[in-house]
Parts: sequence; C-alpha cells; structure tokens
Amino acid sequence: MRITKFLAFALATLSFAACESNEDPAPNPNPNPQPNPEPEKGTLVLNAAKDSYEVGQEISFTATIDEEDVTANAVIYNADSNTEVSNPYTAESEGEMHFYAKYNDIQSSTIKVTIVAAEPKPAPDAFQHHVLLVDHTGNQCPNCPKMIRGLKLLAETEYHSRYHEVESHTYTSSDPAYCSDANLVTDLYPGVTGYPNLTYNLHYPTVTSATSWDQTTAKRIQGEIDKLWKPLGADAGAKVTVSEVSGGSITVDIEVMANVAQKYRVAAWVLEDNIYAYQSGRQSDEGWMDYHNNCVRSVQAGKRSSMDLSGDDLGDIDVKGTATKQFNIDIDGSWNSENLKVLVLITAPNAEYGGHYEIVNTVLCPIGESVDYEYMVVE
Repeated sequence: MRITKFLAFALATLSFAACESNEDPAPNPNPNPQPNPEPEKGTLVLNAAKDSYEVGQEISFTATIDEEDVTANAVIYNADSNTEVSNPYTAESEGEMHFYAKYNDIQSSTIKVTIVAAEPKPAPDAFQHHVLLVDHTGNQCPNCPKMIRGLKLLAETEYHSRYHEVESHTYTSSDPAYCSDANLVTDLYPGVTGYPNLTYNLHYPTVTSATSWDQTTAKRIQGEIDKLWKPLGADAGAKVTVSEVSGGSITVDIEVMANVAQKYRVAAWVLEDNIYAYQSGRQSDEGWMDYHNNCVRSVQAGKRSSMDLSGDDLGDIDVKGTATKQFNIDIDGSWNSENLKVLVLITAPNAEYGGHYEIVNTVLCPIGESVDYEYMVVE
C-alpha cells in the first residue's frame, strides 16, 4: 500500500515538471538587435580614410588602441589573400577588398573598402578642340529646315562638344538676323552657291547640303567633323574675357597658349541668340525653329581683306608660350545685348590650303563672362 502511494506521488511530480517545461519562454524585453558595443579597452581598431576609392588612388589606413594612434607600428594585411600590404596602399582593379591590422599580438576586426573605376580626367596639355561649322541660311529659305533638323540631331549627341556652330543669315536682306558681316562670312566660301549649305572651318573644301528629312544630314556632318577633329587636343587654346556692353561697345581680352610652336592669328565674331523670325518651310510643330541662335552680327578679323577672315597677327608662339590680343567692338543698338556672345577663332598657316591661315581652334564666351583654358580627356 505504501509503495502504491509513493509511485502515485512520483508520477504526479514528473507530470507537473513536464507541464512546466512546455510553457512558452518569457518574451525578450528588447527584441531589436543592438549596435556593436564600443571596443573593449585594449582592442585594436583599423580604419580607412573613406569607404570607397578609385582604381589607382592611395588608401590610407590608421590603427588605434583606446584612441591612441599606433599606425606607425601596426602591420596592415589584405584579408582576401592574407598578405601584408603597404600603408598607404594602391588598388589596381575594381571590386571589394578587406583588410585587417596587427599590432604586437593584437589583431583588429576586418574592414571593407570598395574600389571603383577611375573617372576620366582632363589631360593638362590637351586643349579641347572645336571645329567651326557655318550654316548659310535664312528665315525665308524653304529648304533650310532640313539643315536645321540635322544640326539639332547632331547637337543632341556627344559630337556637340567637338564644334561651335554659327548661322550666317544671308538668304534675304529682310531677315531680322541678316547683316553685312554675315554677307562677309558667306562670301568667304566660294562653294556656297545655294541654301542651305554648311561649311567647315575657313578653307576646308567640303560643303554639305541638306537634302534629307531624316538623320542622313546629321550623319554626313558627323563624318566631316571626324576628319577635322583632333582627339589628342588642339594646337592652341585660349582664355577669354568679354566685358558687358558699356557706351555701345564691348571689350574682348584674349590670351592664346600654344601646344604647337608656329605663327598664330586670332579673330573675334560677335553672335546673337534668340532672334525671332518665322522659319519658312518648317512643320506646324516646329515652332522652336522661329528662334534663331548663333547668328553672325560682327566679324573682327584684323586688317585682313574681305576674303581673309583669319584675324590679327600674334606672331610666333613657342610651346607653352602665350600671346594676347584685345578687341574693342561696337554694338549696334538693334541687337539684344543680353543675348550676345563672342566666338574667338585661333588660326595658323596650313600647307594643305596653300599656306593660308586655317582655324586650329574656336572658343566661345558670353558677354560679361570669362572662360579659362578648356582641356579634354585623352584616352
């Protein structure tokens, strides 16, 4: 009898214990993960100056223990290859890299550094090269929209950084953008016998006519630019300052620097933007064509003949040498001075064109502003 009661008591006790063990655990009073605690005293901490570097850029590391700088005596390791690296360290390819440090017998945690492709940087000796395009046109020319469309398509590509465009409005004298100096420009090109026509630089013989409504015109212009544009940089560059209109005139200060030693000349053309005149031949949804930009207003080309717009003599300029020129240009009261800018033409003798001075570069500067030497990325 006693044994039976004891067994019953024992079974009851086990049952109670089993029920107790199946209860849900008490909820975690703080279920959110906590940030890493501060390093304990004596912990070695490795840091890079920033999280991301370009290929070829030095990565500088610092190592500290309890905020004491021990970098000078710490050894840095590439955790991916477990090899010692220099400090600073230069990465040669893109991707993620991991590093740790050792100081005496203490090792740091591993850190991650991301290596990205290097951004192209302008070459310090390569002047950005701009070819001159002159569109011989007029607002009453019914076929001129074909050329305007082609130029617009080209302007929306990377080629826009390779040229400066000028509009010479000479189709009719009633065109608001017409002027005598525009006639001077168009008369310079004997190949221009109709409208529209596009010429390149001053003596390059190719003249492009627009006969297509699609991208054919833009591609033809692009092909001619390819023949003239210098991917390694122009022979010379310029920095330009154009004063605001004062007393009916502007002052253009030009400094030309040479990368090729030779004789140079410089000219300045005043251009006007946003001249309103309805464009004949445009489509109903092409109202933007009624606003004409880069229109010739004044040509300052030194004491040259009417068939020579190559500019004022600067003489011989050595490599990295400079020469300066100042133009004082009268501004007609009918022009909108707020829409004026100056195109500087740098020219040099070219044996291919009988020794005539041909454009080696062009630089554009708005009224009341300055532009510095422009350099290009050379691949």
